[in-house]
Amino acid sequence: MKHLEMMTSKSIYPESSFFEKEVLLLLEQVGRPFTKVLELGAGRGEIANGLARQNKDIVTVELVEEICEYAKKHAHPNVQVICGDFYTVKLNREFDLILYLDGFGVGNDDDQFFLLQRMYNWLSDDGCALIDIYQPLYWQKVAGKEMYPFGTKDIVRKYDYDEGENRMTDTWWESGQENDSITQSLACYSPEQIYAL
Repeated sequence: MKHLEMMTSKSIYPESSFFEKEVLLLLEQVGRPFTKVLELGAGRGEIANGLARQNKDIVTVELVEEICEYAKKHAHPNVQVICGDFYTVKLNREFDLILYLDGFGVGNDDDQFFLLQRMYNWLSDDGCALIDIYQPLYWQKVAGKEMYPFGTKDIVRKYDYDEGENRMTDTWWESGQENDSITQSLACYSPEQIYAL
C-alpha cells in the first residue's frame, strides 16, 4: 500500500471521535479564548476541522500535495488549507494559537530554532503555541514496540530510538510488506535541550 493511500484511506484511519476528543483536550490546554489558529503539518485536517466546528478560524500548512488535496475536499468552511513548506511559506498575519502536533524535530537543531523563530513572529502579542516535542526517555522506553494502530492486522507500526542521533523513528508498513515501509524520524529533546535552543 502506498503511503498516500494510507494517509487518505477512511477505512484505516482513526474514528472522527478520536479527533473530537483531541480538540477538547487542546481547548482545555489553551485555557483561554482564541479565534485565529495556525496548524503546521496538519495532515488530513481533522484537528483543524474539529476546531473550526468550535467557531475557530484555521489556516493549515501541509507539505504533501495529495494530502492537501484530500484536506481541501473535506475542509470546514472556516479552514484554509495551504500546501507548502512551513520553513518557507509566507504568512502575512498573526495567530492566537499555533499548533505543531506530532512533527517537531524534522531536520537538525538549526532547523528547529529557525522554525521556533518563525512561529514566534506569527504569534499575536498574547498568543500561544502548543508544540509536541518528543522526549528521549519515552522513546528509549518504547523502542522496538510494534502495534496495529487501526484495530486490524492490516497495518503495522513500530517505534524505535536511535541513541547515537537522539532521534525517534516511527515506521509503518502493510502486514507482510516490511521491506516497503515508511519511516518518520524526529529529533528528541529533553527540557534542558529545548531551553538551550
